[in-house]
Amino acid sequence: MRATDIIMKKRGTFIRGEDGKQVLTGNTELSREEIKFLIDGYLDKSIPEYEISAWLMAVYFNGMTFNETGILTECMLHSGDVIELQGHGGIVAPKRLLEAILSIEGVRQAEPGEFTRRAFLNGRIDLSE
Repeated sequence: MRATDIIMKKRGTFIRGEDGKQVLTGNTELSREEIKFLIDGYLDKSIPEYEISAWLMAVYFNGMTFNETGILTECMLHSGDVIELQGHGGIVAPKRLLEAILSIEGVRQAEPGEFTRRAFLNGRIDLSE
């Protein structure tokens, strides 16, 4: 798999029409594997920023399907260390679960904006725009 192929798939492809002029065909929905490949490649620096920028430009002009948006969100969510806890039984059980977890030394709830701040400080996002 190559990033340039994924970019072209999202951008659309130029073909020569019957009148000889080049026409841009529609873009195609990206698969889970393609989106994960781009995110993982960006994070491990095997895909350079200019290729990610080209993909983002294609997304900007062509949009993303509901499915692609969900996959991208999931890939970004799981691109770092994550712990997911589920509790059942109304409000009491989750509240007690949260209290028990927060009583562990060194564990605390995230502050508003903390994930954005951490991503910025760790070079994961650029806030210059």
